Amino acid sequence: MVMTVLMVCALMGQQAADAGKLIEILGGETTRAQRDDASAELVKMGKDAIPILIESLQDKRGYDRRDIANRQNLPVTATQPKAVMATITVGEHCSKLLYDIITPRSSQYAGSFKVISEQILLVEDWNEWWKVNQGKSLSDIHTELQPLVDEYWKQHGITQKVKY
Repeated sequence: MVMTVLMVCALMGQQAADAGKLIEILGGETTRAQRDDASAELVKMGKDAIPILIESLQDKRGYDRRDIANRQNLPVTATQPKAVMATITVGEHCSKLLYDIITPRSSQYAGSFKVISEQILLVEDWNEWWKVNQGKSLSDIHTELQPLVDEYWKQHGITQKVKY
């Protein structure tokens, strides 16, 4: 019994170390492919990655540069706006990964229509959310959040606030 507990603790420590290395890749001098791979690994880690992702929300290192110009709902004949380049921080990307982990993947109400917002869920305080949810399985978290995801789709893409 003691040996099992020690093995679990060692494994958890290794997973935290691995997650920390993956966060370093996100903000390091790495290729886009390496950052994409690290992101996929963090999401694959599921609940085990949540604490390090929350710790990294304030990380101001650059993750990527993207064009953030709004091109939605432009008339067909309109001139495309000029590119507006912005740096996406590691912290901002970690927020996206947190949502990727906790958001259920499907909804019977999902449609092939333009949504109002691409952000399905909103967690206002990840630390408080984690205090309430860390003892739950990821499956239980998905089950609890499924009604919000369904409501998002029923409302054609209005972001749903997660209560905890």
